[in-house]
Amino acid sequence: MGVSVGMSGLRPTEMTIRDLLQEELRRRGVIVIPEFSFSAPDGRRMMPDMLLKDGAQYVVETKLGAEAKLLEINRLLNYLYPALANEIQQLKTLSKDKKS
Repeated sequence: MGVSVGMSGLRPTEMTIRDLLQEELRRRGVIVIPEFSFSAPDGRRMMPDMLLKDGAQYVVETKLGAEAKLLEINRLLNYLYPALANEIQQLKTLSKDKKS
């Protein structure tokens, strides 16, 4: 697993996040095929981080930093931790109620 050590201590890397994600998905019964490659229709060689099989096939490329989108992170959290998603929604509702 990759962990970067900086001034503020340990920070996760894309490899760390990818490994944790793969482990959790396998625990949930998803078939994970790590680091595979294929030819795209235009002939380019593609090498995403993993292929997931859970009723359908999903190609996954992990990103951190500026490339990571909050929406994608929220979708992942909603899938992995539904209870947390419910709590966040309740907090948003309470916050809106207080503003009204």
